[in-house]
Amino acid sequence: MAVHILLIFKFIMKRNLLKVTILSMLILISSPSYTSAFENFEDVVEVVKDAASIGTAFLTELFAHEMGHYFIAESLGARKNDIYFFSKRDDNLYLGLNIVEGLDKDSRLSHSMGGELFASITFEAALQSYRKKPTSYNKALLFFSGTDFLRYSIFSFYLAKNPAPEYDPISIRNASGVSTETIMFCALTQAGINTYRVISGNDTLVPYISFKKDFVGDNTIFIGDTVYIGLNLSF
Repeated sequence: MAVHILLIFKFIMKRNLLKVTILSMLILISSPSYTSAFENFEDVVEVVKDAASIGTAFLTELFAHEMGHYFIAESLGARKNDIYFFSKRDDNLYLGLNIVEGLDKDSRLSHSMGGELFASITFEAALQSYRKKPTSYNKALLFFSGTDFLRYSIFSFYLAKNPAPEYDPISIRNASGVSTETIMFCALTQAGINTYRVISGNDTLVPYISFKKDFVGDNTIFIGDTVYIGLNLSF
């Protein structure tokens, strides 16, 4: 080892960085710690696979969210209907952005909720897949889709430096006139019930978000053994 150190010092003094790097790698490979790390290489591979699964799940949920906006806009007869990913507009960075033209004022709320609608559909599909096969991908997809509205609301209302009207929670607030607190309550309740369904393994409670003008009364639906909890944003 002393000879190795002397050789490295000699190379450094000559500024031969390439030889230093090669020699250091040879020393590392011959060390017992490297051999031990190599034995755990499968663990490293699993970590990489998990990271790839999480990234893929995030992109899947993002795509589903934006396609929700796209299909709702198509059904409402939008003249222009374009989707952009990882784009920048007016100094705001958008992971996904749906630009539409030709929608009347009464259609804006439905379009704004399109992303949440498809996120909920994605959650239901991911939940069934997770129960059959709890892979890293299914776990991650459950998280991203089950907390979509909550994550977006927290970012839009409290974290964004320049909250843009294109952000779904802000667009929903502007189109419906409901308060930030009401939207956050619905988002928190939805995420909480989704978490309960994943942990408990049963679907006794299922949340859904609805909009009714001047709504007063119960918004709960009973179908079989399932109770659908209506999180209504009255306006």
